[in-house]
Amino acid sequence: MLRAHGGRSRKERGHAIREYTEAPIRQGRVDDPWDRVVGGAVLGDLDHAKRLLAEARADSEEQADARRLARAGRVPWETLVGWAEKERGMTWGEALARHRDWTRDGVLYLAVRHAGYALSEVQRLIPGLKHHAAAQAVKRFATQGEQDPLRKRFIRQLAAGMSTIWM
Repeated sequence: MLRAHGGRSRKERGHAIREYTEAPIRQGRVDDPWDRVVGGAVLGDLDHAKRLLAEARADSEEQADARRLARAGRVPWETLVGWAEKERGMTWGEALARHRDWTRDGVLYLAVRHAGYALSEVQRLIPGLKHHAAAQAVKRFATQGEQDPLRKRFIRQLAAGMSTIWM
Protein backbone atom coordinates (compact mmCIF):
# COMPACT_ATOMS: atom_id res chain seq x y z
CA MET A 1 0.00 0.00 0.00
CA LEU A 2 2.78 2.41 0.90
CA ARG A 3 4.70 1.69 -2.32
CA ALA A 4 1.65 2.43 -4.45
CA HIS A 5 1.74 6.10 -3.42
CA GLY A 6 5.39 6.82 -4.17
CA GLY A 7 8.43 7.72 -2.12
CA ARG A 8 11.80 5.98 -1.78
CA SER A 9 12.08 5.51 1.96
CA ARG A 10 9.50 4.24 4.43
CA LYS A 11 9.19 7.78 5.82
CA GLU A 12 8.60 9.28 2.33
CA ARG A 13 6.03 6.58 1.55
CA GLY A 14 4.23 7.26 4.82
CA HIS A 15 4.15 10.96 4.01
CA ALA A 16 2.84 10.24 0.48
CA ILE A 17 -0.02 8.05 1.71
CA ARG A 18 -0.95 10.62 4.39
CA GLU A 19 -0.99 13.29 1.69
CA TYR A 20 -3.16 11.10 -0.51
CA THR A 21 -5.69 10.39 2.23
CA GLU A 22 -5.75 13.88 3.76
CA ALA A 23 -5.84 15.95 0.54
CA PRO A 24 -9.58 15.40 -0.11
CA ILE A 25 -10.37 16.51 3.45
CA ARG A 26 -8.36 19.73 3.03
CA GLN A 27 -10.13 20.38 -0.26
CA GLY A 28 -13.52 20.01 1.38
CA ARG A 29 -14.59 16.89 -0.44
CA VAL A 30 -14.64 13.71 1.52
CA ASP A 31 -15.53 10.71 -0.59
CA ASP A 32 -16.36 7.54 1.23
CA PRO A 33 -14.04 4.89 -0.27
CA TRP A 34 -16.58 2.20 0.64
CA ASP A 35 -18.96 3.70 -1.93
CA ARG A 36 -16.64 2.34 -4.60
CA VAL A 37 -16.53 -1.23 -3.28
CA VAL A 38 -18.37 -3.59 -5.61
CA GLY A 39 -19.93 -6.70 -4.11
CA GLY A 40 -18.16 -6.11 -0.80
CA ALA A 41 -14.93 -7.39 -2.30
CA VAL A 42 -13.52 -5.18 -5.10
CA LEU A 43 -12.57 -1.52 -4.97
CA GLY A 44 -13.41 -0.08 -8.38
CA ASP A 45 -16.28 -0.05 -10.85
CA LEU A 46 -18.59 -2.87 -11.95
CA ASP A 47 -16.63 -3.57 -15.15
CA HIS A 48 -13.43 -4.02 -13.14
CA ALA A 49 -15.26 -6.35 -10.74
CA LYS A 50 -16.62 -8.42 -13.64
CA ARG A 51 -13.13 -8.80 -15.12
CA LEU A 52 -11.80 -9.97 -11.78
CA LEU A 53 -14.67 -12.41 -11.38
CA ALA A 54 -14.05 -13.84 -14.84
CA GLU A 55 -10.39 -14.43 -13.94
CA ALA A 56 -11.07 -15.64 -10.39
CA ARG A 57 -10.58 -19.22 -9.39
CA ALA A 58 -12.89 -19.02 -6.42
CA ASP A 59 -15.65 -21.36 -5.37
CA SER A 60 -18.69 -19.16 -4.82
CA GLU A 61 -20.46 -21.95 -2.93
CA GLU A 62 -17.64 -22.05 -0.37
CA GLN A 63 -16.26 -18.50 -0.25
CA ALA A 64 -18.40 -15.59 0.93
CA ASP A 65 -16.32 -12.94 -0.89
CA ALA A 66 -16.72 -14.81 -4.17
CA ARG A 67 -20.49 -14.89 -3.64
CA ARG A 68 -20.59 -11.14 -2.95
CA LEU A 69 -18.51 -10.45 -6.04
CA ALA A 70 -20.79 -12.64 -8.14
CA ARG A 71 -23.81 -10.68 -6.88
CA ALA A 72 -22.27 -7.42 -8.10
CA GLY A 73 -23.32 -8.08 -11.69
CA ARG A 74 -26.11 -10.50 -11.03
CA VAL A 75 -29.43 -10.76 -12.78
CA PRO A 76 -32.12 -8.67 -11.09
CA TRP A 77 -34.70 -10.81 -9.28
CA GLU A 78 -37.53 -9.46 -11.46
CA THR A 79 -35.67 -10.49 -14.62
CA LEU A 80 -35.04 -13.99 -13.28
CA VAL A 81 -38.73 -14.35 -12.38
CA GLY A 82 -39.71 -13.01 -15.83
CA TRP A 83 -37.55 -15.62 -17.56
CA ALA A 84 -39.11 -18.34 -15.42
CA GLU A 85 -42.62 -17.11 -16.27
CA LYS A 86 -41.81 -17.22 -19.97
CA GLU A 87 -40.16 -20.63 -19.79
CA ARG A 88 -42.97 -22.17 -17.72
CA GLY A 89 -45.87 -20.37 -19.47
CA MET A 90 -47.46 -19.02 -16.28
CA THR A 91 -47.25 -15.95 -14.10
CA TRP A 92 -45.17 -15.91 -10.93
CA GLY A 93 -48.36 -15.61 -8.88
CA GLU A 94 -49.80 -18.69 -10.55
CA ALA A 95 -46.60 -20.62 -9.93
CA LEU A 96 -46.64 -19.69 -6.25
CA ALA A 97 -50.32 -20.61 -5.90
CA ARG A 98 -50.04 -24.03 -7.56
CA HIS A 99 -49.61 -26.86 -5.13
CA ARG A 100 -46.64 -29.12 -5.96
CA ASP A 101 -45.44 -26.94 -8.87
CA TRP A 102 -41.63 -26.79 -8.97
CA THR A 103 -41.28 -23.36 -10.62
CA ARG A 104 -40.69 -21.55 -7.31
CA ASP A 105 -38.09 -24.13 -6.28
CA GLY A 106 -36.38 -23.79 -9.66
CA VAL A 107 -36.13 -20.02 -9.38
CA LEU A 108 -34.79 -20.32 -5.83
CA TYR A 109 -32.23 -22.88 -6.99
CA LEU A 110 -31.06 -20.74 -9.90
CA ALA A 111 -30.93 -17.57 -7.83
CA VAL A 112 -28.82 -19.18 -5.09
CA ARG A 113 -26.64 -21.57 -7.12
CA HIS A 114 -26.16 -19.58 -10.33
CA ALA A 115 -27.08 -15.92 -9.84
CA GLY A 116 -25.15 -15.13 -6.66
CA TYR A 117 -28.09 -14.51 -4.33
CA ALA A 118 -27.86 -15.46 -0.67
CA LEU A 119 -30.55 -17.86 0.51
CA SER A 120 -31.72 -15.31 3.08
CA GLU A 121 -32.21 -12.73 0.30
CA VAL A 122 -34.43 -14.88 -1.91
CA GLN A 123 -36.33 -16.18 1.09
CA ARG A 124 -37.33 -12.60 1.92
CA LEU A 125 -38.45 -11.97 -1.68
CA ILE A 126 -41.18 -14.62 -1.45
CA PRO A 127 -43.89 -13.68 1.05
CA GLY A 128 -44.38 -16.23 3.81
CA LEU A 129 -41.42 -18.40 2.87
CA LYS A 130 -39.35 -19.48 5.86
CA HIS A 131 -35.57 -19.89 5.68
CA HIS A 132 -35.69 -23.64 6.32
CA ALA A 133 -38.31 -24.13 3.60
CA ALA A 134 -36.20 -22.13 1.13
CA ALA A 135 -33.14 -24.25 1.93
CA GLN A 136 -35.13 -27.44 1.45
CA ALA A 137 -36.54 -26.15 -1.86
CA VAL A 138 -33.06 -25.47 -3.24
CA LYS A 139 -31.80 -28.87 -2.10
CA ARG A 140 -34.88 -30.67 -3.45
CA PHE A 141 -34.63 -28.95 -6.83
CA ALA A 142 -30.91 -29.73 -7.09
CA THR A 143 -31.64 -33.41 -6.58
CA GLN A 144 -34.72 -33.62 -8.79
CA GLY A 145 -33.31 -31.31 -11.46
CA GLU A 146 -30.72 -33.92 -12.36
CA GLN A 147 -33.40 -36.55 -13.02
CA ASP A 148 -36.21 -34.66 -14.76
CA PRO A 149 -35.61 -33.57 -18.39
CA LEU A 150 -38.07 -30.66 -18.07
CA ARG A 151 -36.25 -29.29 -15.02
CA LYS A 152 -32.87 -29.82 -16.68
CA ARG A 153 -34.06 -27.76 -19.64
CA PHE A 154 -35.35 -25.06 -17.28
CA ILE A 155 -31.95 -24.84 -15.56
CA ARG A 156 -30.08 -24.85 -18.86
CA GLN A 157 -32.25 -22.13 -20.43
CA LEU A 158 -32.13 -19.72 -17.51
CA ALA A 159 -28.47 -20.34 -16.65
CA ALA A 160 -27.55 -19.73 -20.30
CA GLY A 161 -29.42 -16.42 -20.23
CA MET A 162 -27.56 -15.37 -17.11
CA SER A 163 -24.12 -16.22 -18.45
CA THR A 164 -24.55 -14.53 -21.82
CA ILE A 165 -26.25 -11.35 -20.66
CA TRP A 166 -25.05 -10.55 -17.17
CA MET A 167 -21.44 -11.61 -16.96
